[in-house]
Amino acid sequence: MQTIDIYNRVSGLCAEAEISIDKLERSLCLHEGSVEQWANGRMPTAEEIVAIAQAFNTSCDYVVGLTDVREGVGSIYGFKKLADKYFSLNDRGKGFMVKLIETGFSDKQ
Repeated sequence: MQTIDIYNRVSGLCAEAEISIDKLERSLCLHEGSVEQWANGRMPTAEEIVAIAQAFNTSCDYVVGLTDVREGVGSIYGFKKLADKYFSLNDRGKGFMVKLIETGFSDKQ
């Protein structure tokens, strides 16, 4: 995997989450311009890869391109997507989604 590929993967994650790379860097306490440097050949540190993976609730393997399989929706960005989806539904769809969530978290399973 080349660093430009890692940059492209992270850039895509940011675009999907509708956040800028600058905002991602600030929220993860990365040095300003760190992610942009990956496009120019600087290798990200293991800590940076882990932070990115955790922020998007995916695996480090996904971030560095070893797999195209994404995992989970537990990050703040995943919850934003879920909330956006919920608010795009009509009342019937919202009711159905709430029932699914209640059933999924029921102690009676």
